[in-house]
Amino acid sequence: CLNQFCFKCGDDAHEPASCDQLEIWNVKNASESETANWILVNTKKCPKCSQRIDKNDGCNHMTCKMCKHDFCWICLDKWSEHGQHTGGYYKCNKYQGAEKPASDEKEKAKAELERYLHYYQRYHNHNHSLKLASKARLNAEKRMAISQDVNHSSWVEVQFLKDVVEQVITCRRLLKYTYVLGFFLKDKSSEKELFEYHQEMLEKNTERLHELTEMDITTIDRTEVINLTRVTERFVINLQECMHGGIIQSSDSAYDSSASAKNLGDIKK
Repeated sequence: CLNQFCFKCGDDAHEPASCDQLEIWNVKNASESETANWILVNTKKCPKCSQRIDKNDGCNHMTCKMCKHDFCWICLDKWSEHGQHTGGYYKCNKYQGAEKPASDEKEKAKAELERYLHYYQRYHNHNHSLKLASKARLNAEKRMAISQDVNHSSWVEVQFLKDVVEQVITCRRLLKYTYVLGFFLKDKSSEKELFEYHQEMLEKNTERLHELTEMDITTIDRTEVINLTRVTERFVINLQECMHGGIIQSSDSAYDSSASAKNLGDIKK
């Protein structure tokens, strides 16, 4: 049935995260994901004062009640300068924490929750894209048949459609669990900076490759897709070599999960 799973723990294939890390992550998600989902869907931080606010109308013109700053809900740019050039840009994969360390337990809990939200959002997004890519696998042969009829292509000439979908699935699964590993890696360490560089390069290529798989069959450039698939596969290998070069082993003791065990309770206080 083509299902990929971990022989050690029986869960989904979760490279590069270790079984122990995935277990802690799943426990954390079970207790915090409902709150995290609500926060991600309904709130954002004001780009001026950083106060987290909720969206209570359909319009994207937001006014912060704390500092009265006007901004766009989508791109967070100033509303006065809002235009087509400011929206829709793909966000960076690196987490940017507060410049100053938290001064008390409540602030520490808040900072930890913000950090968790960063990784959970991207983990969740890749998981959603993985599900869509898996559905596309079922349609690949249909699209191949359409290409044969429209362009009078041979089966070998349209095989790349199936190959690119499989590559996207591989990338999405790998990227999904890189955010589990990234959550446990020590911030601002040399290992994490190297890891995030390879993660970013794979992410950019995966987004482009996934976009091509959703294009109309008659508009796809076969040569471009094949070349991009090969380049993306190379970035997968680079990321895996980077991880197996020591990052996975060093991450097991880089993060103390006990510090986040009570952050929801602290925030509610």
